[in-house]
Amino acid sequence: MTKEITPRLAHLAAINAIKIARADKFALSLQEQIDELRASELTPHQMAHELNERGYRTPRGHYWTYKSVQDVCARLDAITKTAVDTANATDATACF
Repeated sequence: MTKEITPRLAHLAAINAIKIARADKFALSLQEQIDELRASELTPHQMAHELNERGYRTPRGHYWTYKSVQDVCARLDAITKTAVDTANATDATACF
């Protein structure tokens, strides 16, 4: 049984896509700082402290917590994995 796509469902899907795009954009804006902190082998708690000390805030203007650091790191990892998978798929199809 397939679900009928109503205008309401389409609207909600569009809103969700916008939220995901905004979150991805925010995460990418912090990628250099996050990469630097990861290279320093800091824990998420230490990374949160350092981001707060540097004056960075979460998208909602809150202080960073270990969980918000973990979330942005996971998002960056997912973005990177998607980019690598896309590049690999493109390379694989180029062979044919």
